[in-house]
Amino acid sequence: MPIALEAIGWKIYMINGAWEALQAMFVALVYSETKNISIEDIDRVIDRTQLNGIDPEGDYDIKDTKDPNQITEHEFQKMTHVKRVF
Repeated sequence: MPIALEAIGWKIYMINGAWEALQAMFVALVYSETKNISIEDIDRVIDRTQLNGIDPEGDYDIKDTKDPNQITEHEFQKMTHVKRVF
């Protein structure tokens, strides 16, 4: 960086700023939003599998396409409104 700074001066900061803007756009367009989603659902988002039956609050509909034999304990608690006390 010192060689470039000596060669083109303050313009190196414009190049650096443009690179940071490109990185920010890449993250905004490519990375998946995972806020307020359970760990199990994050796995489904990253794997790009169907998320049918999920409403904005994250509760499952009866018509969810996930195999009933693969329901996790977290999903079972959400469906039955029962929480385990440790």
